[in-house]
Amino acid sequence: MARRRPNISGMKRFVAAIMVMTAMVVFAPHGAAAQVLGLPTSPSLLPPPPPAPPPPRNEVAPIPQFNAPLAAPRPNLEQRGSFSDRVGRCLDYGASQGLGPNERAEYSRACAN
Repeated sequence: MARRRPNISGMKRFVAAIMVMTAMVVFAPHGAAAQVLGLPTSPSLLPPPPPAPPPPRNEVAPIPQFNAPLAAPRPNLEQRGSFSDRVGRCLDYGASQGLGPNERAEYSRACAN
């Protein structure tokens, strides 16, 4: 049996086509290149800078008076809500943090109490 000679011209065309496609991908302009805007070259075209922020105010803290009456303590009006509301809130928060069911149960017990 005679050995077939390799088709060199076909291989050359194939390699040339691969090289052309690679060059097209590498050197082709990207879609975002058309969106790049340059800065204006003339200083008269630049917008004015924003105004400076106001300086900080220097306030003196009130000085406590020696014989002044004390302010009455105010009760803490913030309520904790019912136990089931707190457990539900803790379970929701644990789930949002990616805890599994067993971890959520443990977390809600510690959180709600």
